[in-house]
This record gives sequence, structure tokens and C-alpha cells, in this order.
Amino acid sequence: MTWAERRLDKALELTVAGRRLLLHLEFQAGWRLEVAWRVFEYQAMLALAHIEAGHSDPPAIHSVVILLGGPAEVTAGVHRYGIGWDGRPFNGVHFHVDRIDLLTVAELAKRPGAFWLALTPLTRDASATTLGPVLETLQRDVTDTQHLADIVATMEVLAERDPQRRGLIHLIENAFSQEIIMQSSLYKRAHQSGVETGIEQGREQGIEPLFHRRLGRPLTDEERKTLRGRLNTDGADRITDVALDLSADALAAWLADANAT
Repeated sequence: MTWAERRLDKALELTVAGRRLLLHLEFQAGWRLEVAWRVFEYQAMLALAHIEAGHSDPPAIHSVVILLGGPAEVTAGVHRYGIGWDGRPFNGVHFHVDRIDLLTVAELAKRPGAFWLALTPLTRDASATTLGPVLETLQRDVTDTQHLADIVATMEVLAERDPQRRGLIHLIENAFSQEIIMQSSLYKRAHQSGVETGIEQGREQGIEPLFHRRLGRPLTDEERKTLRGRLNTDGADRITDVALDLSADALAAWLADANAT
């Protein structure tokens, strides 16, 4: 399944009533016409991998496209992609589309597991009022620090990408300490990538958002240029320590001082 695993977002093997089932999850930020035929392709690859693994029974595959946004005409529910001739019995695949952006916070919160709570910033009624109970639930029920950090980091990323610009990022940031956020896989990867490739990757995966969070505002072009240079000369670990140790005013002064170390 090596090639299939490189291409699929997630494929889970389940056993239900003694039968082996495959659940294929595909995450999409928006809808594109090729999503349907890609699901067809992925199911075919999973079926081939099933046979190559030595299973004699036909594979049972269910695909779900978790759509974070898209046009209104792409409805939640069962969709299909057919390759058969017109007038002949259907030949192709069926798959389910889950429209996160058309759900309410309450509807998503009813689903089991904290995973779904990470997607609530993109729901249609996300606001300080509706997200407040979600953040309280995470603080109360998610006891694993790493898991909590990854959920909160995901919420921050989605809130920053919110097409409605509802300002949810500040609500999420204020609900959790910086120490928790720094435990997330997102920020840990950012440190390593910053060392290896400088600010361009570091900014995308955590360094610049960290400064944004600590300053309480976006970086100016001049501050971004300064940060790029110091990340390349001092390294991500040193830059992260500076961001966490200094107050907002001191951090702004550090960026403005050409001789600061």
C-alpha cells in the first residue's frame, strides 16, 4: 500500500461483525471538479492494495470527503462518479460528502471525539458565543497536553483562514496558554524547518504566527525582513526563546533594534 498511502489523506482499516472494512477519508479545503474522479482513483488503488496483500474477499470501501468549504450547489450526502455507458447499469463509485461549513457548532459538537471540535471555526455560526462552550469542553475533557495542543493549533490555523473574517483567532488564543500551544506538532515542525530552510518555511508553519500572537498584531514588512535575517543567523530555537521570554513591547523593541541579539 506504499503508493496508495502517499496519495490518500487517510485510510482506516476497521473490523465490523467480523468483516474487514476500509474507511477512506479525504479532506478538501474547497470543491474542485476532479475530487470525484480522485475518489474513484483512490478506491481503485485501495482495492488493488487489498488484493496484493493476499485478501481473497472483495474489498469493502467507503469514501468520505470532508469538505471545509465550497459552493452551495455541492450538497452534503451521497455523490457518485460514473464511468459506464449511457443507458447501461451504473458503473463507478459512490462517496459521501460532509459539508463542515454548512453545519452549526452545536451539530459538530454532537459528534463523538474531540477531533470534530478542531473544525468548529469553519462552521456557519461560529462566534464568540458559540465557540465559548467548545473551548471550555476542550479545557475540561482533553487531558493529554499533546492532543490538546494539536487541536488548538488546528483551530488557530482554520480561524486565520476563515473566509468570513469573524476574528475568532483572538478568542482561541486567549483561551489557552502559550506553553500549551508550543507543545503542538505544528510548532515543533516549525522550529526544525526554520533551522533548515529559514523564515519562508518557518513563517508558514509557526514562527511568524508565534510573533503575531506575542505582539498582538501582524508583523510589518520591515519586522518580517529583520526576523528573516535573525532566523537564518541565530536559528529557530533562539528566535523562539526570544518570542516567549520578552513582553510585547520588548519584543517590538528587539525587532526594531538592528544591534539586538
